Amino acid sequence: PKASLPAEPAPVVQIDGLNIGPVSEADRAWEQLEKALEAPPTPAEWENHEPTPAEVATYEKKLGALAAETATLAHDFAAKFPSHPKASEARDHELDLLGVAVQLGQTNLTARLEEMEKAQLLRPDLAPTDRLELRVKQLQRLVKLADDRDPASTVGVMEKGVREIATEFPGRPEPQALLLSVAEGWVSAGDADKAKPILKELAVQAQSEELKEAIQGLEGRLARIGKPVELQVTALDGKTVDLAAWKGKVVLVQFWATWSAASVKQLATVREAYDKLHARGFEIVGVSLDREKAALEQMVADQKIPWPQSFEGEGGTLAEKFNIASVPTLWLLDKEGNLRDLNARVGLEARVLRLLGDAK
Repeated sequence: PKASLPAEPAPVVQIDGLNIGPVSEADRAWEQLEKALEAPPTPAEWENHEPTPAEVATYEKKLGALAAETATLAHDFAAKFPSHPKASEARDHELDLLGVAVQLGQTNLTARLEEMEKAQLLRPDLAPTDRLELRVKQLQRLVKLADDRDPASTVGVMEKGVREIATEFPGRPEPQALLLSVAEGWVSAGDADKAKPILKELAVQAQSEELKEAIQGLEGRLARIGKPVELQVTALDGKTVDLAAWKGKVVLVQFWATWSAASVKQLATVREAYDKLHARGFEIVGVSLDREKAALEQMVADQKIPWPQSFEGEGGTLAEKFNIASVPTLWLLDKEGNLRDLNARVGLEARVLRLLGDAK
């Protein structure tokens, strides 16, 4: 009879030429998973220019698909090698990757993610910190799926979830920080009156100095509502822009930066409101917190932005003076020059129209 070929020997690991034994199928599978877990580099061309919102969306879609594929690898490893020392770690990776994939648009995996989360939360040996982290991730996903056309409804969903988490984890500082985000959300939604009682509640509970400072910062911004804003800047063309000269007009002060994807995305909405309402007495002044003046000049030229822009710089004094915590921040002033809105990012046109209809 014909002789059969000998079985292929198991792969061998060598370190400095020393044979330390064969590598098992499970170990090779784990090595493959570890390589798949390595984060892909950002596109090289982004080093030379800020990505457009469309480019960011395309890249995030790619990352979402990659996270889904790697989650399947992790699942298969844990299912095939349940007694392997890395099986538990693989299951943790699967859970994390499913969360990333769903967040980046792979919503077909939501049911699988929720099933894993439910099982994880039922584990009696799950550490309180891990349990809290998982509950926060669930809330973040719930808020993201809320109707972003109704910011007040979205913040309401967030506040309800945060208060549930605070009840589950009494005395923990994390829910306090989340509640501060709720207060900031109410401000962004144009309902500062709902933020004020939350800040009073937090002032009593706050444990860390960092949180206390953040509370005071938001209280300081809220205290500006209804009061005049004194602002005088030098635009890119060298002309002075003084808000006092625009009395009788509705004014938007646009704190932004070209490196901020949200700022760039917001430009289209701001431009639309300006084009429609400028002739009726709507003015805008941009205050750029860019790192480089050239980046601002290029964006203004490329987008043909018609309203004046000043370069404040990333660590500018105006941002500190007005407690600007993030960009974009859009301040809306009424015809008397009084601050009426701390962040008019949503429903800008409607808000401007209301102020244009105010009596002088």
